[in-house]
Amino acid sequence: MDLRKYKIKKHYKYLYSFLNFDYEVYLSANGDEIEERFIEMEKEGKEEGYIPLIIYPSEYLDEMIQIIMEDYGIYPTNDSINSWRQEMLMEVEDLDADEILDERMEDIYEYYDLVEGDLIEMDPNNMVTAFQAEYEEIIIAKIPTENPWEIPIWIPIGGFNDCPMPEEQASVFKKWYENYKAVPVCMSYDTWELKLENPITDDETCQLVAEEQMAFCEDIVFQTEIETLNGLASSIKNSSIWIFWWD
Repeated sequence: MDLRKYKIKKHYKYLYSFLNFDYEVYLSANGDEIEERFIEMEKEGKEEGYIPLIIYPSEYLDEMIQIIMEDYGIYPTNDSINSWRQEMLMEVEDLDADEILDERMEDIYEYYDLVEGDLIEMDPNNMVTAFQAEYEEIIIAKIPTENPWEIPIWIPIGGFNDCPMPEEQASVFKKWYENYKAVPVCMSYDTWELKLENPITDDETCQLVAEEQMAFCEDIVFQTEIETLNGLASSIKNSSIWIFWWD
């Protein structure tokens, strides 16, 4: 038995239920090791039909998945989990990402007076957080799909602190993948990180995406020093990593 996987099974039983596919567990890993292996798996995945996803395991993530299972009536069995995934993926096809984002943005405009304007020069974000520190434990899952936007359905979070539900996340990720080739690469119980093949370089598109990102996750504006829509647009320009979190 792989003792690393046994530890995940022992401590995170709900997460373990959803990890009903291949994954690797790293104990006492540093960011360089994770980055090297992740890059290898990105190449392997294109040949073998999977997408690598870095997961920060925690009690909070396990509790989040438990809540998702209770809310959706999912049993901790492969049949129940796989059936739910198929149901959600069909529902995503019927969702309209623009409608989801527009509705969320209306709520923001109702309560906040957002400052817009010209972009300012900012350092781009081109580093996945998992590549920058040391970890007691970390998972790289091999999500068995060729559609990156499906990933929120494979390892679901959501429904707390204005965080969209998994199917809504998948719908928005699908829009961003089709438009910008944005791929989820890292997650925790309250965060997502997406990686772009080609960062956005023109101001107009950055401003458009900034409004979409703020609708999806307003905390990236109101819980940071950015504070404005044009500040968010400035941080998007030339950045290959998009980070979202719900406080």
